[in-house]
Amino acid sequence: MNNLKKYRKECGLTQIELAVKVNVSSDYISMIEREVRSPGLKLARLISKNVGGTLDEVFPSDKLDSK
Repeated sequence: MNNLKKYRKECGLTQIELAVKVNVSSDYISMIEREVRSPGLKLARLISKNVGGTLDEVFPSDKLDSK
């Protein structure tokens, strides 16, 4: 389970705003939040940085794609 939605909302970002910041589609952000898809490690780090959390806080037990 990830905490992306929680951190994103605490930062006051919409899915679209976060998607623009990390250069992916808002649909992809939605899929990550719903745990339909898992981001690669590089993207997970970038997302975490943009929502103000550490990788372990935002994606605590996720099996991140090793890309």
